Amino acid sequence: NMDTTKQHQNFADELEQKFGKIVGGTELTKLLGYPSTDAFRQAMKREQLPIDVFSIPHRRGYFAYCRDVAQWLENLPKK
Repeated sequence: NMDTTKQHQNFADELEQKFGKIVGGTELTKLLGYPSTDAFRQAMKREQLPIDVFSIPHRRGYFAYCRDVAQWLENLPKK
């Protein structure tokens, strides 16, 4: 519905204001709920990450689009 779409947009905008268009490193690890970067790397190796991540030439680590992170977080089951 329209409210949910607007909420998602606002949340995605908030993430982008905080991190820019992409997020990586410790911030990405925390946003995806992993306790450590080692746990993140292990999940990546097992192809169990909930969103697409990518590397950037001449930069260390992996990155994701904030909009993808926001969408994944918004679609998690609500208690």
